[in-house]
Amino acid sequence: MPIYALSIRQPYAWAILHGDKTTEFREWKAAPKQRGWIAIHAGLKIDHDADVPEAPMELPIGAILGLVFIADATRPREIVHIHFSQRVPLLKPIPYKGKLGFFPVEGAALKDLKRQAKKLGVEL
Repeated sequence: MPIYALSIRQPYAWAILHGDKTTEFREWKAAPKQRGWIAIHAGLKIDHDADVPEAPMELPIGAILGLVFIADATRPREIVHIHFSQRVPLLKPIPYKGKLGFFPVEGAALKDLKRQAKKLGVEL
């Protein structure tokens, strides 16, 4: 079974894994059917205007940083709401190229992700 990732700009990726951000908002035409564990990937772009005061100054980019559990996804109006119920930061970021939407984690990165998840007690 593949493990999918979602690329998110910093510092929002950090806020999902360490802060109080439990919902990701996307301008998609439909809510995804994806549920369960996914990887959070920090994209290469940083939102320097973001209001995440607790985020550290140096944030990793271009890497898989953690796992979140998608509990639900809805589209109440024009914006999709992806709701996370659990989050687990990885022990060590995994360098990986991101893509738009949900994308599969493959190759050595997948092997490393599964190894770290097991150490952290996450069944993928």
